[in-house]
Amino acid sequence: MTIYFCSDYHLGHYNIIKYCNRPYNSFSEMNDSIINNHNTIIKPTDLFYFLGDFAIKGNYTYISSLMKRLNGKKHIILGNHDKVSIFEEMLKDNIIDSLNQVLAININKQMIWLSHYPHVSWCRSGHGSWNLHGHCHNSLAPQIKPFRVDVGVDCFNYNPISFDQLLEFKINLEKNMNS
Repeated sequence: MTIYFCSDYHLGHYNIIKYCNRPYNSFSEMNDSIINNHNTIIKPTDLFYFLGDFAIKGNYTYISSLMKRLNGKKHIILGNHDKVSIFEEMLKDNIIDSLNQVLAININKQMIWLSHYPHVSWCRSGHGSWNLHGHCHNSLAPQIKPFRVDVGVDCFNYNPISFDQLLEFKINLEKNMNS
């Protein structure tokens, strides 16, 4: 089992293609590509933390049908475009595994503060914890100390990123900072 993170799929949102200069001609092409990338990387037994803004507009049937297409055990952090009632219904229907506004987790003794928005300070930020977030669509540079990074789909070539990849990313940022 591998642990992955991502945010800001914005499925069904045509204007995000223009706003973020995404390489798609239609929202259906974008939806299919992002879902295919997700499922190529994430296996059904993997854990997936999604940090908000899953789909724009749409009713329960539409949004839950998109969520059902994704592999992994899905833990959702709500974003500013996510309709709470739809995600609460998906939780009741066992389409997603958890639903939170923010969440603190530990992986291999590394505390991680998960949120949709970037934080200036967060739980144990002065003691080595990380803040993984979305919302900024690759417009905010990662911060080294304390470590804060946008894990949005626009940041990592339209793919989720694993904990191990994030650790390597952090190490490379530190090396570049010190060289």
